[in-house]
Amino acid sequence: MASQYPFTRIHHIHVVVRDMEKVEAFMRSIGIPLVDYDHPGRYTVLEGNDAETLASIHYKFARINDVDLQFMSPKDDRASRHKTFLDIHGEGVYSVGFLVDDVDAAEAKGKELGLEVQQKGRHEDGWGFTYFDTADTIGINLTVRQNPYSERTKQSLQSDEA
Repeated sequence: MASQYPFTRIHHIHVVVRDMEKVEAFMRSIGIPLVDYDHPGRYTVLEGNDAETLASIHYKFARINDVDLQFMSPKDDRASRHKTFLDIHGEGVYSVGFLVDDVDAAEAKGKELGLEVQQKGRHEDGWGFTYFDTADTIGINLTVRQNPYSERTKQSLQSDEA
């Protein structure tokens, strides 16, 4: 059976870890260097974690064949959904993210499918993310994400205006 929108284009696999330095050293040793990912600010909507909490989480990633392999480690003991997941489930896959052209429409479709929103964020230009609360059901959270001003997004916006 084929995947159905909004779960059709994998964007990232997001793994929570306790020791980012150990992970980074190992990944580099096998030829996959990780780079820092700083959470961008200027959220117009942020639910489930605040901007300060997101900034307290250390992210690194590598892009492999158009899929981001993301690693996340809390920098301190601040409470966050990521830290709670790590404390309850241990290290492992936190979420699988899917790229969408319209994150609001994808969130609406997820809700229509019976999924509950765990956290979400939107930026000034409309791009953002929504995490669906599916960890207790399938062991990971499903995420939809709209990237900022991707070519596909620009094309979709232009076709909507025509």
